[in-house]
Amino acid sequence: MKMSKKNSTSGNVFIYLVIAVVGVFVFVKFIGPQFGINLGKKDANSIEYTHEEGFPRALNVTEQFEKVRLVIKSEEELKNALAAVDKNGEIRLPQINWDRKIALFVTSVTRDAAGYETRIKKITLDQEDLIVEIRDTEPGDTCINTPQLTLPMDLVVLDKTDMTIEFEVVKVVKECN
Repeated sequence: MKMSKKNSTSGNVFIYLVIAVVGVFVFVKFIGPQFGINLGKKDANSIEYTHEEGFPRALNVTEQFEKVRLVIKSEEELKNALAAVDKNGEIRLPQINWDRKIALFVTSVTRDAAGYETRIKKITLDQEDLIVEIRDTEPGDTCINTPQLTLPMDLVVLDKTDMTIEFEVVKVVKECN
């Protein structure tokens, strides 16, 4: 049986295309940043961070809490911060390499209904400081809210730094319809 040259050529083009896409991804994600080439970042002053699994979230609570803004540098500090707000042990303690990383833990005040969110939206470098933008979202007038005490919170991990970290809050109202 003879194989047509057309099928063989289109198959080769597809393979080369896949190899090229994988090569670009590997360069942008792993190789480029080691040489100071950060093509994946939105802003030259953006700092990379990751949300821990299950965050942001709103925890159902039975008491009032004040807002929290913490820079956490050890597992013990993180354990204490989570235990202070999570009386039922619902939040799983994440595994973090504390030799290389720090965590930022933020909450709003206790809310009297569902639909609120507190989220670290971005972290930027401002001269010698890191600026953490926290987005506090509340449901608008068109939303149906279930009465329930909740504590919106977020937890992110970033590379260890000795820079001063400042928190700024942006309030947003999100309509449902």
